[in-house]
Order: sequence, then C-alpha cells, then structure tokens
Amino acid sequence: RRAADLDVPVILSNGKDTAVGKLPRHLEDQFPTRIAFAYGDKGWNSVVDSVTSKSHVDRGSLGPIFFTVFAEDAGHASEIEENFWQQLERAHVMELYSPPRITSWAEELGLRSGGSLDLATGWGFDRRDDVKRMWELLEWQDPDLVTTSPPCDPFSPIQALNKSKYSAEDWRAIRGRGIRHLRVCMQVCRRQYDRGRYFLHEHPYPASSWREPMVDEILALPES
Repeated sequence: RRAADLDVPVILSNGKDTAVGKLPRHLEDQFPTRIAFAYGDKGWNSVVDSVTSKSHVDRGSLGPIFFTVFAEDAGHASEIEENFWQQLERAHVMELYSPPRITSWAEELGLRSGGSLDLATGWGFDRRDDVKRMWELLEWQDPDLVTTSPPCDPFSPIQALNKSKYSAEDWRAIRGRGIRHLRVCMQVCRRQYDRGRYFLHEHPYPASSWREPMVDEILALPES
C-alpha cells in the first residue's frame, strides 16, 4: 500500500533468500535504482543499488530480503528509503482478527498503525504461513497495543443449541478451529504482557471461551 501511495514499483519476496527483486526490462529505464529491505538478526536493514547490479547481496550484512522498491534516481531513492523506514518503526496499535477499526481511529489521531490482520485484509490464520508472518510482523512492529477478536461462533451459546445439526466429527472440527484461533490470540496476549505492552481481547460476554483454561491463565496474570 505504501508503494502504491508513492507510485513506485515494489516486489515482495518470501523472506527466505537474498535475491533482490528484478523489474521487467521495459521499466528499468524509468526506475534504474532499487532499495532492498531485509530483516535479519539485527532487525531491519536496507541497501540501495542499481538494477544492473548483481541480483544477490551479502547475507551476513543484510539478511533475507522481504521486499524491493524501485526509484527514479539516487535522490528519489533516498526519499523512498526514509519514508519506508518511518513505516517500519514501532507501531502504536495492531489488530488481529479484525478489519480496520481501532487502527483506522488511531491513524486519525496521528498514531502509527501496525495493520489490521484479518480475512478482509488478506490474512487467513488457518494458513500456517500467515500465522508465521504474523509473529514476524509482531516482532518487527513491537506494538504498544494489540487487539484480538477471534471467531466467536464455536463458543456461542446459540451455536451450541444447533450442535445436534452437526455430525460429531464436524462439531469437533468447528470447536478445534475455534480453539486454534483462540490459542493464537492468548499467545499474543501473553507476548504483550511479557514485554510490558498492552493487549485487548474481545469476545461476547456469554461465550464459553472465557472458561477455557488458556484464557483463565491470561486473566490470572497480575494487572491483566
């Protein structure tokens, strides 16, 4: 989204190697300079070079590439690099399992959003890769506040009234999926607590999830 706002090309990678993105040849004349952003043991890093440079950079000095942005010249690259570095700074708030609500409000107040990670924004926490990337994003952004709003259907008293409409296998699958999502949220809440940050967990008051042992553990934390 940030690259689209700046009207420059960006290439995302899987974060597993040091190959920087390469533009189609017909765009190289317009955007001959590139900035590779990587995340390694020492946090975020970036390097500026030419699109005609070798396609790999020193892993030890930079780390795995996560995205590459392209610029018109060195001055333009410097502006883009500074803009992206501002976006990679620590976030004030991040939402999990929610479309933009609190983050949108926070941005209106001039606070920094770490994003809203939800199906509506392209995140699916049934996918292991998305869960892994979520933890990486939490590490990078280190938000002051994380809100968690996992699906409540598996814990709804009304849904429980319809239990007889499902086979035992289907009901176990529904409950199992709910427990998996709830566990991710409780792990995030614990992560925030351990770092001296804040969390806000949202579920309906009648939901049976409040009686789950993993939730009890979070509720029992001092000052939680």
